[in-house]
Amino acid sequence: LDVEEYKWLLGLKLGQLLPENSDSSSKLGISANYLIWEQWYATAQIDLNNWQLTPNTTESAIAWSVGAGYSVLQGAAYITEGLTLPWQMYAELNVGEQVLDQVSSNIASGAIGWQLSDDNNYAALEWRYFQMDDNRLKQLDSDKGYECSITFGKYF
Repeated sequence: LDVEEYKWLLGLKLGQLLPENSDSSSKLGISANYLIWEQWYATAQIDLNNWQLTPNTTESAIAWSVGAGYSVLQGAAYITEGLTLPWQMYAELNVGEQVLDQVSSNIASGAIGWQLSDDNNYAALEWRYFQMDDNRLKQLDSDKGYECSITFGKYF
């Protein structure tokens, strides 16, 4: 059997930020993963986040992060007769920076996700916990929270 091993994953992420003590907001991002060794991979992400600073004020922020991930479990999902697709569950840790209204803050996050693939395309559902050191968001008690997202992408 000639099996091609893909090293890169590139994806487009759509999601919701769920900060503590604040309304949810939308998130859009791109991600790139590179398989380093067996189930370990390096990851880089760039996101566009929306934050509600006051009831009538929403600000956009750009965030970037780098990290590492590990494929915890792998298997195959029976979809219909003749269609079985591989899946994996993964865990990921990231650190990075966010710029909100020209103020920079550090971010740390951890995620768990489930990815389903077909040939060299994939879709992933992800649940992420984040925490940052932005003083304005700390005053609102919204400097930590969750993110849920769906990512569509391609293996290379």
